[in-house]
Amino acid sequence: MTRKILKEYPNIFGLSTSLIKDKTDELKQLGFKDKDISRILIKSTRILGYDKSTYKDKLNELSKIYNLTKEETIDVFTKSPNIFSLSIEDISSSYNNFLSFDYTKEEIKKIIQSFPQILNLSNTKINRRLNLIKRVGFLKLVLNNPKDIMISTELLYSRIEYLKSINYELNNSNYRTLFCGNERFRSTFKITKEELLEAYPYIEGELTDGKGL
Repeated sequence: MTRKILKEYPNIFGLSTSLIKDKTDELKQLGFKDKDISRILIKSTRILGYDKSTYKDKLNELSKIYNLTKEETIDVFTKSPNIFSLSIEDISSSYNNFLSFDYTKEEIKKIIQSFPQILNLSNTKINRRLNLIKRVGFLKLVLNNPKDIMISTELLYSRIEYLKSINYELNNSNYRTLFCGNERFRSTFKITKEELLEAYPYIEGELTDGKGL
């Protein structure tokens, strides 16, 4: 673990061992266990630069906004410690953004618990992808695997347009075709990612059927 931390954050050499201990002690006081702290430091040692009030404020706000228990909140931060770098306004804005797509409070909570890294995406990027997913009728199905939202807008759009062009009917059973790996998609449809993107370029605000996003 130490080698990985030093590679990611070489400036840690300039920090005193007492400071590092103080920061880890602060996280423990807030409820994080040793194993949680180890996972956090491997992913993002930058959190050593935050003070205790920042830790506490972000934990409290995330818990309040997304209706998470203390244990659930700690789990979310452990999975995605970069959330500590987000402003409280960003955290709140993401919640309201999901509400605008008619997700319920419980569904939003499920998204954040399952894949909290999504909070690091801007609302603009999330909106582009969710609008495309909404267009093909799978907003609720994405709840089964929120990581699907991380697919690039350009690739998602090109796949939707390509499948439409070959009259491939997407349904609840095969919708994950839109989100499968590039090699699997190429093997199934005999078209590469590069060919898709060239044939069906995404133009923001426009769709081939004339409907704007």
